[in-house]
Amino acid sequence: MKITNVNISRHIGPFGWCLVQIDTDDGVSGIGEAPLRTTVQPEELGRVRAALAGQSPLNVEPLLLSLQRQANPAIINGIEMALLDLSGKQMNAPLWAILGGKYRNRIRMYSDSHAGIDWDPIGFANRVREVQETGQFLEVYRPEAFARHAREVIQHGFTAIKFDIDFPTPTRYDMVDRSLSPAELRGIVDAVAAVREAIGPDVDLAIDCHARYNVADALRIAYEVEPFKLMWLEDPVPPRNVETMAKVTSKARVPICTGESLQGRHGFQELVTKQAADIIQPDTPRSGSIREIKRIAELAEMYHISIAPHNMTSPVATLAAVHLCAAVPNFLALEFHCGGMPWWNDLAIRPKPILDRGYILVPDAPGLGLELDFDAVREHVNGPLWLE
Repeated sequence: MKITNVNISRHIGPFGWCLVQIDTDDGVSGIGEAPLRTTVQPEELGRVRAALAGQSPLNVEPLLLSLQRQANPAIINGIEMALLDLSGKQMNAPLWAILGGKYRNRIRMYSDSHAGIDWDPIGFANRVREVQETGQFLEVYRPEAFARHAREVIQHGFTAIKFDIDFPTPTRYDMVDRSLSPAELRGIVDAVAAVREAIGPDVDLAIDCHARYNVADALRIAYEVEPFKLMWLEDPVPPRNVETMAKVTSKARVPICTGESLQGRHGFQELVTKQAADIIQPDTPRSGSIREIKRIAELAEMYHISIAPHNMTSPVATLAAVHLCAAVPNFLALEFHCGGMPWWNDLAIRPKPILDRGYILVPDAPGLGLELDFDAVREHVNGPLWLE
C-alpha cells in the first residue's frame, strides 16, 4: 500500500470543519480532520502531496516528522488521523487497538448547550451586537430559558451538560475589563440555579467562563456556585498564565477545568506538574495529534488528573477522540457541541447512529470505523468539497 494523493476539504458547516483524505494505490482511503477553520494554500498542499507520494501510510511518525517543514501543525494533525485510519485498515484493527487497547466499550458524552439556545458563531455574534445596541437583556439568557433548554437536552439521554455563563448582558460595566458587576454575578448564579433545579441532582453540570474573568471575580463565581455541585468550572481565568490558574484552583472548592487552547504535551506540562487544574480538556485535534493527546493524558494520569476532551468537530475527529478516550484510563467525558445540528448523525453511513442517548459506542471496525456519507457532507459546503 502506497500513498497516491492527499485531498483537503473546504470548510464544512457553521464551525468550518476541515477534512483530510489520503488515497492509496490499492483503492483504500484514510480520513482525518484538521482543527476548525484550517486554511490551506495551494502551495502548501502541493508540498504535502509531494512529500507523501509513494510512501507507506504505516510509517506514521517518520512521515509526520518529514512534514514539519512542509505544512503547518494544524494540517499535520489531520494527516496523522488519516494515516492512523489507513494503518488500522491495513492491519484490520480498530484505532483503539493501535493505541494499546480499550478500557471501555462506550464513551460518555456531555452536551455543550450554551444557554437558552444552542451556540453557533453567527447567531452568537448577532446576539452580542443586539445587546450592545439595544441595552436590553435577551430572553435566551434568562434563567427560565436556561432551564427549558436543559430539560430538552437531558431528554436525549445525556448524563452531563454544560452551559456558558459569560453571556452578553447589559449589566456589564466595562466590555474590556475582566471584572464582574453585582448584577452580572447575580445573573450567573440565577442561571446556574435554574439549570440545576431543572436537571435534578444526578445529572452532572459544568459551566464555562471562556477565560473571561480576573482572579478575584473568578473566585467569587466559584464560591457562589458551590451549592450547585458542579462537575467543573471551566476556564475561569485565561489559561496560559499557570500561576493565576493555580491560584484559582487552590482556592476554589469546585473542580477547575482548562486546556482547550493549549497545544502539545509541552503546552500542558507546567499546568499538570504544578497541578493548576483538577481536570484538563485537550482539544481534538487542535491540541495535537491523537497520539500526542494520549501522551498528554498519560502525563495527567501521573498526577491523578482526568481528561475531558474539548470537541466541536465533525463525526471524523469525534470518532478519533472516541478511540482515544477508550484507550486511556483517566477519561471523564467527551464534549458534544453539535446539538443545534440535527443533521450531524446523518453525515455517517456507518456507524449509524454515531451518537445515541448521550453515548457513542467504541467502533470495532478497522481504523476509525467510520464510513462518511460524502453526499450528505457536500450539502454543508459552499462549493466543491475538495480543494484543487
